[in-house]
Amino acid sequence: AEQLEAERHAAVLAELDEHKKSEQSLQQRLDDWEGNHRCFQQELEQSLASRVALEESLRVTESSLHDRQSDIEKLETLHTELRGGQKSDIHELSVQVSTLQADLDQQQALRRDAQ
Repeated sequence: AEQLEAERHAAVLAELDEHKKSEQSLQQRLDDWEGNHRCFQQELEQSLASRVALEESLRVTESSLHDRQSDIEKLETLHTELRGGQKSDIHELSVQVSTLQADLDQQQALRRDAQ
């Protein structure tokens, strides 16, 4: 009976040892999973931070592009106004030259008549 009890005791100890090994294996798998989860979480946070930075950079670039487009439109308007002003100035000068030429012709005619 003692031997039977000892064999049962040994079998229970062996089963307990197997459960402990299984529990340790499961704990190791859980620790590994938690470590992987932390790594993935960090990668996700870095990816999100990178995305936010890229979106901000895109917003700044779009704003700068809009500002430059606005500057180009202003310069085109100014250029058009200046060309129109130059044409107007040229016309005025042409009229003045014609007037001066007519005055000069008239003075020369008066001199000839006076001589």
